[in-house]
Amino acid sequence: MLSITIHQSPGCTVDHRRLLMKPITEAFLDAYELPPEAVTLFFQDYEDDMWGKGELLKLTISSSRDVAWRFNNIACLST
Repeated sequence: MLSITIHQSPGCTVDHRRLLMKPITEAFLDAYELPPEAVTLFFQDYEDDMWGKGELLKLTISSSRDVAWRFNNIACLST
């Protein structure tokens, strides 16, 4: 069994997670030649004061720089 954890900001909907399930699972099926039931995905939300990038917490990034965060991170970012 293979377990994958996706760390993300709050704000991703159930629909977002559903959209991610298939391509992520398929990537691991192709790479490891596993059956679909062998791949488990976990989605973990982290508030903006619980993660950062480049020595700064997400919480401290100004809204003017938030656009850059959106392009540099695949997670759904809260506004």
